[in-house]
Amino acid sequence: MIQKLYRCECFTCGLLLTEDEDSGGVYMSFWKYGSPNPMGLLERLRRAWNIVKTGRYFDDQIILNEATARELCNDMDSILKKQEVKP
Repeated sequence: MIQKLYRCECFTCGLLLTEDEDSGGVYMSFWKYGSPNPMGLLERLRRAWNIVKTGRYFDDQIILNEATARELCNDMDSILKKQEVKP
């Protein structure tokens, strides 16, 4: 079973990939890092810089670097290959 968290380049969120071997399904969910406490000044500046640099900040998107994107694709491919083998 594969269950892995892929961290976003903004360092505030990620994507959790979970394989359900019983149903043959794949679950993907968005995760946010941090606590429910108010953000400190450094975190606010980092997020503001990300908005200035990229022009956007969305809670429902993640940014993966090339290595992480390849890792996600490889893990998805291995899940699909296991499902092809099942009768």
